[in-house]
Amino acid sequence: MDEDRIPFSQCNDYLYRLQREELTQLFDYMRISQSGRMSKGEMISRIKEEYPFGFTLDQLAIIDIMFTIQRIQKFKWSAYGLKAPTDKNGTSLNPRVISNQLTKELEPLIYTHVYSTIHEGLLWIRILLVQPMDGRYEYVPSDTNDTKTVFIVHLLGSNYLFASQMPAAFTKLILTTVSIAFKQSRCEALHLTGNDVGSLLRLVLNTSSGGFSDYLNQLKEKRPLERGFITETTPLLLRELPPNVHFLDEATIAANHAKSEYDWGIMDPPALQQVIVMSTANWKEGAVEVPDVKMSVELQGPNVMKGLKEMEEYGYAPAIPVQLLNIPKNPQNEIVIQCLSDEEVEEDVE
Repeated sequence: MDEDRIPFSQCNDYLYRLQREELTQLFDYMRISQSGRMSKGEMISRIKEEYPFGFTLDQLAIIDIMFTIQRIQKFKWSAYGLKAPTDKNGTSLNPRVISNQLTKELEPLIYTHVYSTIHEGLLWIRILLVQPMDGRYEYVPSDTNDTKTVFIVHLLGSNYLFASQMPAAFTKLILTTVSIAFKQSRCEALHLTGNDVGSLLRLVLNTSSGGFSDYLNQLKEKRPLERGFITETTPLLLRELPPNVHFLDEATIAANHAKSEYDWGIMDPPALQQVIVMSTANWKEGAVEVPDVKMSVELQGPNVMKGLKEMEEYGYAPAIPVQLLNIPKNPQNEIVIQCLSDEEVEEDVE
């Protein structure tokens, strides 16, 4: 399958979606010389001259990975944990070995092409699931065929990986084969998704280190973890006053600021784009038991936790539930707040 070449009639979309700077990187990789300052169209024409019969699947995979790395936040990533090593000697991190192992496990079940490479400490794996159509194989995913591409990103030296959206029919198969290739017993979903792999990495690595990660505590030598005013940083409301916001007295601003940084830390929290909070309340009205009241709130945005921190800073949310504050320590998108007691319900009603 590695010798198959994809004609340029099917590769044009891959090339034209690259920026000129990315095409320059591709020139370097393919050892194509440039003559002066070439336009994007001239560069694509030059590539076609050098490779008149199209790209191999490996070359197409390289272009696709290059595109994905530059636009990584355009994808939705799910976090997984590798559990229980099966080989005490560890796992080979040679990309070619990983590709061969995955291909060996997948090919008996589905026609596939796997390519792996290491970029800035991350092992990138591209899995092309090729579905036949009208008796021929389609190697370029499109709206007119069922061929799919899955990307897997693994932080070298860790037990975590992140996968782009996988076809439901192949999710279990892919996770099982990845576990085998990495010499692990299983690959478990961490119920953590987002668009920012960097933030997801910071969250899951904090789980391994125990307690809150260093981003909460980068100035800990200047700021002991105890309640009190923060003298090293300036409250947001004293730096810039949002329009139509009533200016509170400075003592209140300082108190809100101190509590916000005590709860969330000085640095911006890692970005999660979605957090769902679920809770249940039950109580009695005299001898009558009122049915449980169930509630769920979905928070969405570029960085939900940063938004919660700023709400506390501005005094809009003076009491953030501890379960939300603990997201950096126990990262997940769905948070359950345990059933409220009668006393808590009465206090909330009052």
